Amino acid sequence: VDHQRRAPAQQRVDRILAKDPKHTEGILARYFIMDQRGQRDEATAWLATSWNANPESMPLGAALCNTYLARKDYLKALAVANEIQGKHPQSPDSYRLLGTALLADGKYASAISNFRKALELGPNNLGSLQLLASAERASGEPKAALKTYDRMLAVDDKSLPALMGKAEIDMQLKDYDG
Repeated sequence: VDHQRRAPAQQRVDRILAKDPKHTEGILARYFIMDQRGQRDEATAWLATSWNANPESMPLGAALCNTYLARKDYLKALAVANEIQGKHPQSPDSYRLLGTALLADGKYASAISNFRKALELGPNNLGSLQLLASAERASGEPKAALKTYDRMLAVDDKSLPALMGKAEIDMQLKDYDG
């Protein structure tokens, strides 16, 4: 976004946050504006401070976790994801976020466990199934991933990620008929 369009957006965000400093969308908007300006460290610090002031906010915590993941700061991402999961133990999103952080950090068994828990809480969620299949593949369990892709296809028989994932595994296993 160029400067001419960013300035009015910043002013609108500032007005929103002046009225409600805990306004989630306003906080995220300010974070994204700062990030687009190249103020990545300041933006991350702003988001961390805002989340610490609103620790129940899953959107703020998820944005902070994803920021740390993008920076490959897995310890911080895991800390945030663990805290979110602890505060939202009945949310499939909290298990998906923690699983994603664990997967990025190479903790495949724990990631798989969290994706399975997300599926217990939100059965047949294509996103959770796709993450589970990715973790199974990363952990060296292609046959388990094939079963997970089959579950995805049972939910959506045109799921491109499932079809592509199955084809990739079949090629890897030299199952050319599959």
